[in-house]
Amino acid sequence: MFLVACIFTLFLAIRIYLIKNRHIWYTIYYATITLFECYIWANISWSIFDCVEDPFNFVLIDYYYKTQLAAYCSFIVFMITFDKKESETSNGLLIHHVATFSIIMISFLFKYRRVGFTVLLLHDITDIFLSISRYLKEQYGDKNQWTLAAFATFIFTFVVLRLFIFPIYVFKQCFPNIRNLPNLVCIIGLIVLLGLHVFWATKIVSIIKKLEIKK
Repeated sequence: MFLVACIFTLFLAIRIYLIKNRHIWYTIYYATITLFECYIWANISWSIFDCVEDPFNFVLIDYYYKTQLAAYCSFIVFMITFDKKESETSNGLLIHHVATFSIIMISFLFKYRRVGFTVLLLHDITDIFLSISRYLKEQYGDKNQWTLAAFATFIFTFVVLRLFIFPIYVFKQCFPNIRNLPNLVCIIGLIVLLGLHVFWATKIVSIIKKLEIKK
């Protein structure tokens, strides 16, 4: 756990340093970790959609999980300690981080790593474009063409990855494997994430309506 503690300290320090440029940090992090995930995907034998318990011990997966564990832990600590916003969206984001952190812990400790890896990959790809669109909105406004392009890309990846692939290919394949407490905890975490996806989908629809009204 020493490596996790070191990475956590580094990430938290960077997040505090970039407190006014959080979207830059999130974009860099999610883009980097997604590239790492693609490299892992290209160098392992199992299918990305083969979401069953996995007994193998692969060094890249170990380093990957420790990095993600430290990252989400730093996200949670920062939101609780430094982020004083008490809005519906920020509370939902905190719940999202806690649910994701729980899935990372359970899937790592009990070797359900195909489940955890797949869920994180689907989320990280979407989060890249979300962070970019938020940064562009802060810099250039919500009517800027690059802001709208980034937001449109985010919506597309959100619908395909979180509302289609996640429930149909990942969520559906995990349900038949409920055999013990760790399985049940993973399923509960996935249910929470799916609920948050639906919640954010309604928020996205409301944002689109507001943009249409402004036009």
